[in-house]
Amino acid sequence: MRPDPDLAAAFEATWPAFETVRCGGFLVGRGAGAGGRVSSAIAVGPWAEADIDAAIARHAAWGQPPLFRAWDGDAPLIAALTARGMGAHIPTLVMAAPIAALTDRPIPPSPPSPSGRPWRSSARSGARATSPPQDRP
Repeated sequence: MRPDPDLAAAFEATWPAFETVRCGGFLVGRGAGAGGRVSSAIAVGPWAEADIDAAIARHAAWGQPPLFRAWDGDAPLIAALTARGMGAHIPTLVMAAPIAALTDRPIPPSPPSPSGRPWRSSARSGARATSPPQDRP
């Protein structure tokens, strides 16, 4: 089952791939070390077997192993990938809750940074992340 489209869009926007390329019916992400989801291919429209080959080739060109995201209801895609010897790698559980269920308690404090200084935002290579400041000699 696919999550709500607005939730899925927010999920994609909060941690985007470094680069994406369309391979037929797939959008293939170049994660540049940022993780599996952003380094994967996802069906964004009708696809053909040749599109799977193109997505695998794009992964190889980027030095990434082929990785595809498939929702439980994507039986044709799961069957096509299984026929190529691929299988579930890291299943993702998408959970949602009403906001009221999350606002009835205080927000816990952030853990201190290793340096003891405040955390700061880092925006390198178009990625958005938080990291502690680097100590320099």
